[in-house]
Amino acid sequence: MHRQSYGVIGALALMLGAAAPLRAETAAVVETLPAQGIHYLGWSRFHYNDLIGDGHDRWQTGGLSLSVLAGADWTGRAPVAPFSLWEFRLGGSVIAPQSLEHPAADDRRYVSRTELSARSYFEQAGWQAMVGFGVVGIGPDRLPGKVQDALHDILDQPDPQAAQDQQLGNKVWPMVVAELRYPVELSERTQLIPFVAGKSGDEDLLTAGADLVFNAGHGELWLRDDVLGRLYLGLGDTYARATRFGLGADVSHVGHSDLFPGETIAAEETRYRLRAFISHGWGWGHISYGATWLSKEFTTQPEGQVVGDLRVDIRF
Repeated sequence: MHRQSYGVIGALALMLGAAAPLRAETAAVVETLPAQGIHYLGWSRFHYNDLIGDGHDRWQTGGLSLSVLAGADWTGRAPVAPFSLWEFRLGGSVIAPQSLEHPAADDRRYVSRTELSARSYFEQAGWQAMVGFGVVGIGPDRLPGKVQDALHDILDQPDPQAAQDQQLGNKVWPMVVAELRYPVELSERTQLIPFVAGKSGDEDLLTAGADLVFNAGHGELWLRDDVLGRLYLGLGDTYARATRFGLGADVSHVGHSDLFPGETIAAEETRYRLRAFISHGWGWGHISYGATWLSKEFTTQPEGQVVGDLRVDIRF
């Protein structure tokens, strides 16, 4: 699969323009943010767990990301120029075998994963684009695995120690991500959002798909979770008195994955995701729930899984 990864990386480089200059100029970009009139605009978060999906505790078992949005005053749409609207995302997730206490030899290894990335959003001629770069790390030193250990102890859940004893070791990769969307207004409040996306890091992926969002307002910035592909609000009126409903589907080509070392277990070369969500705002509060079906990610995985996501906000 190593040879196939070059096609993924090459396509991703085309989407970004050139990935190397972006990484080289990261420090310079951050230093010039105040001079460009960029300031805090808001924050967002996304949490998923398979316990609120299919009720299990396995594979893509849980994750949390926190995002800070910064830029010039939000006008309801992304700026034309890149590097004028930023999302700074900190994420953590746990990937686990099917059994935490008795992991099978043909199951995937435990992974404790963290990510830190900066993503810029811009829009030209109806096209919406995102380019980003950062770092991703896995291993026993990462916080998500330790959090899962503590939570399972508090909630009297299965002890993950046996799975953690076999987890993948400490490793860090540079990461580059990109996405290109072209929203189509099917009606005044309904949007079809086809997209292509790419990622290079611990895994190299090329993804194509679409989302259909009903009762979508105008003046919103939709962020996308990398694991589920789920759209969620980054900027916009989260508390608006409205019910939103969305459907989505995509397919990914896996060029290479460092999360499946060795020859016994290999990554599936193609992944599929189907998802739906519903959210409602009351003016003073907001609740959102989604469910995503993930196809098998490795060759010995017996079946796919359903992962749920939940967000509750109350305005004080």
